[in-house]
This record gives sequence, C-alpha cells and structure tokens, in this order.
Amino acid sequence: MPFVLLAMVLAMSAPGDATRLAPDPAPSPPAGTRPATPGPAPTIPAPPPPQAPAIPLAPVGAAVAALAAGLRRTRTGAPVPGDASGLTGEPLVVFVPGHGNTREAFAGLAGLMDLGPEDYRVFDYRWVVGTASHVHASQAAGIDGAADALNAYVAGLADGGRDLYLVGFSKGGAAIAEMLARWDGDAPAPVPGVIGAALLDPPIAGGFQGTVQSLGRVIGPIPDDGGYRPVRCDWTGLRCRDTREHLGRAAGVEVMVLRNPKAGITNFDERPNGLRIYDVPDDGPGPLAALAGNPFTYPWRTAQAHEAVLSDRRVADCIRAEMAELGSCHIPRPAPGPGFTGGGGGGGGGGGAFAAVD
Repeated sequence: MPFVLLAMVLAMSAPGDATRLAPDPAPSPPAGTRPATPGPAPTIPAPPPPQAPAIPLAPVGAAVAALAAGLRRTRTGAPVPGDASGLTGEPLVVFVPGHGNTREAFAGLAGLMDLGPEDYRVFDYRWVVGTASHVHASQAAGIDGAADALNAYVAGLADGGRDLYLVGFSKGGAAIAEMLARWDGDAPAPVPGVIGAALLDPPIAGGFQGTVQSLGRVIGPIPDDGGYRPVRCDWTGLRCRDTREHLGRAAGVEVMVLRNPKAGITNFDERPNGLRIYDVPDDGPGPLAALAGNPFTYPWRTAQAHEAVLSDRRVADCIRAEMAELGSCHIPRPAPGPGFTGGGGGGGGGGGAFAAVD
C-alpha cells in the first residue's frame, strides 16, 4: 500500500512546496496561552554581492554562526538580551525550521510552550547557503551543509553555559538527526550541554520512501529531506548500520520523534530499534481517506497534517516535560499495529505512517 500511495502522489502535480508554512502572518497561539514574542533575530553572515552566485558557504557560515552565538556579552560581562546564558535554569530551546519555513514557523509552538524571547533561538539556513533569503536558503541547503552549520551554531550557544534542547521540524528534524548520527560516531565530538532533541514529523525514511522524500525539492506534496541517508556502510560495503537506531545514545542525547501518522509520506513508517517514537494524529482524514475523498485536495491535506505538529498542545506539553525530566513525555505509546516496517524491538512506539489511521 505505501508504494501504491507514493506512486499516486508522484503522478500528481502541485505548485510550490506543499509542506511550506505561509511566512506571513505567523499563526496565532490558541486562546489561553501567552503570545510568543519572536526571539532576537540571529546575526547572520553578510550576503554575497548581487553579482555573486548563491553557492554553499558552509565553512564560512558555520564559523560566523559559532562566533555570533558564542560572543554575546557586553564588555563588562553582564548578560544582554539574547545571551545564551539566560537567567533561568531551564534549557535553551534551539528550533531548526524545515524546507521553506521562516523563523516565525515556531511562533505558535513557542507560545504553547510558554517560551519567552530569552528562552529560544532559531537556526538560520543562511549560514549554509550564501543568499539573502532565509526561505530560499532553507530550500537550497543540503543536509550535509545544514548539519555542519548547525553543529557550529550549537557549539557557540553551548559556550553560554546553559543546557540546550533541540527541536527540529521536517527537514530541520533530518538536519538534527544527521548531526547526532555524526556525534554518535565521534566525528565531530558531541557538543557538551545538549541534553535532548525532539524531531517533529521528520522525513528520515529509508528505502523507497526515503528515496522519494529526497525528491521533495521538485515535487510539491513531498517534503525535502535534503539528501538525508539513514543507512551508512563502510568502504567495503559489507558492514552497514541504520544511524536512526539508538540515535543520540552514544552522544548522550535523549532523542524522541513526534509524528502525525495521518500526514503519510512526510515522515516515516519504520520503527528503528532504540528510537523513541510518539504518534500525535490530528483530527483530519488519513492519507488513504484523503485520496479516496478528493484526490485534488490531497496535497493540501498532506501539508495541513504535516504542519499540525507545530500547533498541537500535546507536542508542546511533551517537549516541556522532556525539558524538565528526560524520558517523561506523557503521550501514550500504543502497541505496534499494521503498517510497521523496519526494525522492531524495544525502540519505537505508535502507529506507522501507513497504519490504519483513516
């Protein structure tokens, strides 16, 4: 069934990126929550001259990102607005946007989590790609460059002495997964102070579904994974490993995935060993029901379901609980059901992306 559904999607066309959030206006937080004030805009490297081509600038961007994040104190040493050291004992949240997102993409979630501007930062893809547009940079950045720049940015923030908690949406979740996989292999060494990570509806599938997700830059209803590859082999090709298995364990980072199974192809339907997974379905139809009901609205429904994790109170409460005590997310993890593929064992939970969710 997953192959039939993906084949039908590939045969469809949709203008633009169906998983992109509208940049303006930012979604309003639900009633009863504190309106989120966007954190101070991060310092970014100067864009290249107009005549210069927009080429990857990962080394330069990463160095500037680290410098901008690490040196945020006055000459007297007193904290200033945006200083990663903060005045509270809670971890500093680092949001990593997805393909085509603006920094306002997390405004609703920050409000649900009751985060003030001093409590979070937003990663900027312009540290990866030399362009003046954050949206264009987020679309053009590959996963390798994004992981390099994110590593430097996180290292700079860690210099402030405050624990860090990473939250990545869509392609941002894939970037975090790539960085943590490298940390697990000790190249580069893990950044001290990163205690946990939440991957929200991340396109980190393997096999055929993962191959399709890598086509997201040109096919609207499909998310862009930036070229993320979960399975790595040695130079002989005789020994391979799935980096999603026990992701973050060797690096000392507690990782969880929160995904909407009703979004279908925007996340993944596997259950890697040692990866904590929670399902947070929204109230809309699942992928099969959406296609059967009105195939022409399927791209819109896919985007709606994909973005639902950013405005879900359960997601916000789960992350807040993890920040207070790792491993304490309250969302139930149901027993495996139809639709699971990949490794079993003690790592996962919840329903697969193509489980019976209609």
